[in-house]
Amino acid sequence: EDDTKIEVAVASQWLVDAESSTAQAKIGNGSWAATPGVDTNGDTYDKFEFYIDPLTFAGGFLGSFTIDDIKSISYATHKPGAQGDVDFYGLIYTTTDGFNDDASWYGYRLNTEPYYSNNLNAPANTWNTWTTDSGTNQLTFFDANRPGIGFGFYGQPTLQDLQNTSTFDWNSYYGSAGVTSIDYGSETVKFLNFSTGSAWTPTFDGYIDNIVIELFNGKKLIIDLE
Repeated sequence: EDDTKIEVAVASQWLVDAESSTAQAKIGNGSWAATPGVDTNGDTYDKFEFYIDPLTFAGGFLGSFTIDDIKSISYATHKPGAQGDVDFYGLIYTTTDGFNDDASWYGYRLNTEPYYSNNLNAPANTWNTWTTDSGTNQLTFFDANRPGIGFGFYGQPTLQDLQNTSTFDWNSYYGSAGVTSIDYGSETVKFLNFSTGSAWTPTFDGYIDNIVIELFNGKKLIIDLE
């Protein structure tokens, strides 16, 4: 496999309102923390948002790829809350193509919330890995821009369900959703994002580390947050 590992350290974490921490680490010597309250400069912590642009991050190692090209995405979190509580969530933004774009700067946006995962098993106060692969804590996805879906539901589709079909129908997974026929898989990925929610960021306490993005072409990017 064509692997690369990159350590992302203090200089970058201010871009996402994160704290560097050595209190917890999944890999390496530390992680990034989202902590309630104020930082050492007296600034209130805002929403944590870590954007990864495949064309520029790690020197553009991953390059351009589509949702169909993704073999797996995983990341690890550590928090005092129970497994059904809020946690760092993920987003996949696709590029605009002039066809059914949902915003001026992105085409589609797929969200994944850990508490909607399949086979949920994430005890408090320990590192838990969330992955698009089948098995424990398998991430599932929703598209809040589609009518009737809102901010997610149990029994959401997996990454594999969204891939390699030109006629994905949300109504097949959630009866309140409108009937759709969407080809997510052929969409080019613009950003991968890891965030905390605006509503609960001020009280959230947690760590994130070991983000791994693997493509079917053999490229594998390991992001060690230090």
